[in-house]
Amino acid sequence: MFADVNLEEKAETALVFFNPNSGIEIGLGLNNAFPLAHNPFFDEKGSEEDVLHLMVSDELSKEPVMYCVENCSSKLPFFNRFPGKLYLEDIDFLLRFWKRGAYHSKPQITYTGGE
Repeated sequence: MFADVNLEEKAETALVFFNPNSGIEIGLGLNNAFPLAHNPFFDEKGSEEDVLHLMVSDELSKEPVMYCVENCSSKLPFFNRFPGKLYLEDIDFLLRFWKRGAYHSKPQITYTGGE
């Protein structure tokens, strides 16, 4: 599937997320949304952009967003000020709106960041 795609030309980093409902999801260039000890690619400067992309992208399911919210929101500046702090109060509603086609996960292969 990826034989003709040069991933290095698309993004410097990639997020590989195991979604228990649908399988593996790959998101290119989203590592700044996950300030975790085992993520050497995290850079706070790009975190707001990556968090927003993660939340509104219809190419990724709601599960990586919820993982981010549940495990990383306290460490991300975006969620500690307006409007991110407000988003947390209505995250389920917002995800249902932003991820119309990806809110309900189903088994599939997901590749984001491509043309």
